[in-house]
Amino acid sequence: MRPSFRTLADSALKTLVPELFGVELPSFETMTAGRYFDELDPQDSETIRYACADSDYTLRLYYLFNQWFDRYLRKHRFIVEKLESPAAVYVGLMKYNGLLVDEERMRILPVSMRSLWSATA
Repeated sequence: MRPSFRTLADSALKTLVPELFGVELPSFETMTAGRYFDELDPQDSETIRYACADSDYTLRLYYLFNQWFDRYLRKHRFIVEKLESPAAVYVGLMKYNGLLVDEERMRILPVSMRSLWSATA
């Protein structure tokens, strides 16, 4: 029998928490009533409860999944913590700030490299 895999949509907090912990979390739409999250009153008890529940169950899932990965895929933590997470930070910074490119040097690259560069530009 082939293993089944979840889609990204099936891996969301609001899907995993009821399935793994038996707790229904309020939806973002219910909580915000059509507003953006930054428009909510941070002192309101419902806003605090929603934010704390999200954080709490995210942390619980982190520990639960890491136990599984530590048991079955021991190198996973190294890959995530030493490679993927740092790379994601730098990719985010490059996306936000832009990336400096020496255009003159790029013009003198071999033809094979130029075609790669122009395909991503």
